[in-house]
Amino acid sequence: MKVSMELNVSDKEFYDLMMKSLKEEVKNVTKKNLELKEGLKYKKKSAQRKGIGSEITVHIKRLIPNT
Repeated sequence: MKVSMELNVSDKEFYDLMMKSLKEEVKNVTKKNLELKEGLKYKKKSAQRKGIGSEITVHIKRLIPNT
């Protein structure tokens, strides 16, 4: 399923919000203030699948500003 929705915000505002959210998640998971950059990897526990093997690897492949 694919859902599309038009938001009444600029691309810069949306990108900045997503980066802020990602930075907070990285800080909460790693307990460090890491710089967000391409190639960054971290692991976090899955909120939906609890138990053994419920770890997710997040890998930032590309950051394209305001897109």
